[in-house]
Amino acid sequence: MNEIEREISAQITALSPQACVWVAFSGGLDSTVLLHALSVLGVKCHAVHVNHGLSINADNWQRQCSVFASQREIAFTAVKVIVSAEGRGIEEAARVARYNAIENLLAPSDVLLTGHHRDDQIETFFLRLMRGAGLRGLGAMRRTRSLSQAILVRPLLNISRQSLHEYALQQGLTWIEDESNLDTHYDRNLLRQTFVPQLKARWPQVEKNVETTVQHLQAAEDLLQEYAAADLALCESRQERLGCSIALNPMRAFSTERTSHILRSWLASLGYKLPDTARMVELHKIIAAKDDAAPLLNIGDYSLCRFQQRLYCLPRTAIETDCAPHTWNPIEPLHAADGSELRFTAASDNMPVFEVAYRQGGERCKPVGRGHSQTLKKLLQEYGLEPWLRAKVPLIYYQGNLIAVGDLWLCETETGKGVEGHFEWGYFE
Repeated sequence: MNEIEREISAQITALSPQACVWVAFSGGLDSTVLLHALSVLGVKCHAVHVNHGLSINADNWQRQCSVFASQREIAFTAVKVIVSAEGRGIEEAARVARYNAIENLLAPSDVLLTGHHRDDQIETFFLRLMRGAGLRGLGAMRRTRSLSQAILVRPLLNISRQSLHEYALQQGLTWIEDESNLDTHYDRNLLRQTFVPQLKARWPQVEKNVETTVQHLQAAEDLLQEYAAADLALCESRQERLGCSIALNPMRAFSTERTSHILRSWLASLGYKLPDTARMVELHKIIAAKDDAAPLLNIGDYSLCRFQQRLYCLPRTAIETDCAPHTWNPIEPLHAADGSELRFTAASDNMPVFEVAYRQGGERCKPVGRGHSQTLKKLLQEYGLEPWLRAKVPLIYYQGNLIAVGDLWLCETETGKGVEGHFEWGYFE
């Protein structure tokens, strides 16, 4: 067993024996060596090839990968994706499309192996350095990380590209050479072909030194995460009707740097992209805003806002999507356009039909047990419903009478007509 096979075997041995192992198989040198070595080791796995459609050779590459897997009796799946840059570079857009496609195939506890190697790690370190990354970013790639509910493992991260090349030649392997790898218009290719070779010529130990630095940075990040977890516990992170929130008062005793780290750790735990330096400055302004202020900060696919001394993280599509009125037969839940759901459990077999509307302004109602009616605006404030949900709470009508406001309260009506049952409204997963 050679160095590469030993390294892969050690990583595979650490996995759960019940784990379904997938291999990201582009057909390039690194993934070809990885898949071949797994075959030699007798590891049952499933190769997945993502066809980005960016090269005229893409379909030929897919066929070549299929043949390679078939010859070794390895299960093979190919997925075609559409890469849309839309505000990001083509490399990043392709990466996002690729991982999204693969994640859709993975079940909880599955393992995805990728062919990232030591040279990739060095390139990633310098790319992030040039972009002004912080501690987490400069830590580059982890050997393992979560991928939705699955696990991503990089068993070749300590192996050089040269070692992979030598292995491939010894085993008589052929692999795909993507012509775009020669285009120095792309940052990673420029680093690979120009910058890193010059560093190696001047400092032969650069690979080992960068690897050591990355390990130090990852260790420092892990330590800070331990402190951040303790701080975050003080901030009482909790799930809300929509999104999540943390308490702001405990942060007032912390330095700006410590608060920033808590916020980044919290957002990372929710799976969101972290704010850059400029956005973090804006976020601190939200935290410092007056109690009666309702500032909002949009970052990518989520929004941050504050209410009653708590900071909320909300899915942006939910708060930006309007809901339309419906006639609702509550045999089935009502699914609104913003992702919310309304359910009704009847107290008898007689299932009524409701009209569901949303606030237009000026509505009044009388909650059961109250002596008089009030405006819906004042009642929602009194009940403490978050401001961004007040236009989304369903107003439930029966035979022309407003009988319930979401699951917040039931209403008395002039005719006395109502229904017996229980409403439930929320953003259920």
